[in-house]
Formats: sequence, structure tokens, C-alpha cells
Amino acid sequence: MKLEEIFEADRDAGIPPELPELVVDLPEALLLSLGRDLNEGRWTPSCVKGLYQRVDPERPEMKQRRHVHVAAEKHLKAAGKQVSWNDDGSRHDRHRFNATLGQRKDYRAVARAALGLGDDVQLEHVTGRTRGSATTVGIYEHLIGHAHHERVFLAAH
Repeated sequence: MKLEEIFEADRDAGIPPELPELVVDLPEALLLSLGRDLNEGRWTPSCVKGLYQRVDPERPEMKQRRHVHVAAEKHLKAAGKQVSWNDDGSRHDRHRFNATLGQRKDYRAVARAALGLGDDVQLEHVTGRTRGSATTVGIYEHLIGHAHHERVFLAAH
């Protein structure tokens, strides 16, 4: 059935045209599979107890990708105590990215789940600062091997 047919049926039933209302009930899983979330832009509890997530939509006019912010409940208003990643695994809000939190597995698990990213997508993070400056060095974590999961870090210059 098309929307025009639904609203035509309303007119036939005597419902005034200024009161059209259409409620569509969709499974949340379907919306998420399409990359849509009704909670976009709002802090919501994550899949990890004590951590919250805020998924923001893509904004091409601002050159922003779809991204997620992750924070502990007590730090929802403290930008310096949060991490955020874009849907391609790159860091979002580079100047506010908390390097220590960005290395934690629980924060990374929340980001992956919120953006629907698989383990094959590498989340960028920071491990420190360059000697004598405040410039952060971005590195990518790669897990290799099946039994021992060695960590290999590649520096981005």
C-alpha cells in the first residue's frame, strides 16, 4: 500500500486533512541494519555497564562522518574525558580525544557495537605525545595471530 492510498482512505473516512497522522512500527534491528538509530544525538546506555554512547549522524555540510562518542556516566559533559570514532575507525574530535580511554577495550567495544563495526575495522587511537611537543601521534592497533594475539603498532607520520 502507498502513502497516497492510506491518506485517501482517511479522507473517505471523514478525517480532516489537517490531522494526518501515520505511525509506522519498525523493528529496531531493521533500523540498525540500515545504519539508523532513533536515539541519534542523545546519550544512551551502552552494551557495557557504566558506559554511555552518543551516535551522531553524518553531516556532509560540515564534512563529518557518522560517529560515536563514548563516556562514563559521570563524564557525559566533560569532553576531555570522552573518546569518539568515525564509522571508518578514524578518531573524531582529535583535539578532545582522551588517549588513555581510547586504548581501553571496553570503550572500543562500545564504539564498535554502536557503529556496527566488525573486528576487522581498526579503531585509531593515541598512545602518547611526541618528545618536547604537545602534538599527538596517531597509531593503529593491529591484532595478529590466532592463539597469542600479539599487538603490533604502526606509527603514522
